[in-house]
Amino acid sequence: DGAPIVAEGNVYDVAIDPGRASAKTVAALEPIVGDPAGFLGAKYSAAKASGSKAAIPVITYRETDFRTREAELAALIGVVYPRRVQPLAPSRAFALPLLGSYGPVTAQTITNGKGRYVAGDYAGLSGLQGQYDAVLGGTPGIKVTVSDKPDTALFETAATPGAPITMTLDPTIQTAAESALATGGTVPSSLVAIDVATGDLLAVANSPSNGMNRALQGQYQPGSTLKVATTYSLLGKGLTPSTPVTCPPFVMVDGRKMTNYENETFASAPFSKDFALSCNTAFVQLAATMGDADVHDAAAALGVGSGWGKHLGIDGTFSGSVPVATSKTEKAATAFGQARTLVSPASLAVMVASVARGTYIEPALIRTPAVAGADRAPKALDAKVVVELRGLMRLVVTQGTGTALKSAAGGAVFGKTGTAEYGSANPPKTRAWFVGWQGNVAFAVLVEDGQSGGTVAAPIAKTFLGKLQR
Repeated sequence: DGAPIVAEGNVYDVAIDPGRASAKTVAALEPIVGDPAGFLGAKYSAAKASGSKAAIPVITYRETDFRTREAELAALIGVVYPRRVQPLAPSRAFALPLLGSYGPVTAQTITNGKGRYVAGDYAGLSGLQGQYDAVLGGTPGIKVTVSDKPDTALFETAATPGAPITMTLDPTIQTAAESALATGGTVPSSLVAIDVATGDLLAVANSPSNGMNRALQGQYQPGSTLKVATTYSLLGKGLTPSTPVTCPPFVMVDGRKMTNYENETFASAPFSKDFALSCNTAFVQLAATMGDADVHDAAAALGVGSGWGKHLGIDGTFSGSVPVATSKTEKAATAFGQARTLVSPASLAVMVASVARGTYIEPALIRTPAVAGADRAPKALDAKVVVELRGLMRLVVTQGTGTALKSAAGGAVFGKTGTAEYGSANPPKTRAWFVGWQGNVAFAVLVEDGQSGGTVAAPIAKTFLGKLQR
């Protein structure tokens, strides 16, 4: 909305001057900066042994963090903390895996920069700040003169000032997403939120905040969240929410036994119940009526595996992959989001935003500079099918596996839980998912290791929506 997300602010580079400091000073510094006993002492001893007089970097503090420690640091002889200015996000952890870091260039940065950097430079090192450093930082000018005529240029090129990157990110929604993830403990997780009307990414949150950008770049099996795409295909080919479908305890497909995650079973019932309670075996039976490419095609129509990752403007973004099935067992497992299916949290957020909107729109995160190749024209979905699918996704929350959100603040929630098995353990470990929307905000929540989507991911989604209301 035009407000700065990253803006210049004061920082203080705390360092040890080996020529003035003592071992006692260094030992006193360690608890102040949070380093373990002996950690800085070893660096100080190594510097003394080598005769180095170069300052030993310790930590960089923002203004507020520095002020709370200033008196303690000032009391230590040989500890220095020169001030400088650098780009800063609202907090140290704010969207860190997405925005990336800024700091002194490394030897590898200098090598990869092909002449752009020299030792002592500061630059974007990772994330968007690293990828777009040439845009944000501009380029220096060059002027060559003769020593006796310093005002006469033999050769000169003007400097190019840095330019801002404009994003669709909403800091309020980003903060709510990060705060909600924090309630889920230490298990790696992510939450992506999308503006239903426009397809713009509003939040790209990850936990831990200093880890990978799993929200955009992670590749995970979607589990039962992919039943949204499977159902879009089935409804388009004659199935109705009232069509009777059984939910047996298991189904054999070419000798492979396929079961339900929580061993649920019931006799013939409307398909709406199978969807709401996420019965795998109902989908396995229905998969026998489908073509090998049906789930692939439906997922792509909703935005999973449709290639938008190449146009988002973030290196490594994964838009998902739902391969065409090559066997009966693979077709059956694909129908409930296993087999070779892979998604990122962002790709599932795109999928449910498409259902909420009634059209597929490529997501966007970078407004300027313009990202080449993006086609943001809405692609119409089957209107009748979308209406039926919305009803089924509402039923998940009111009577199915997503009832944790039944009382969510802010109005009706539409959604789908997912519990995806992974790894070789017996029983397998599981990913926990909840995807859906409320009003104009669509979202996907992933917890990398959790019992089930309904018990682990859905409560985080409820917390997120509650924080948005507050």
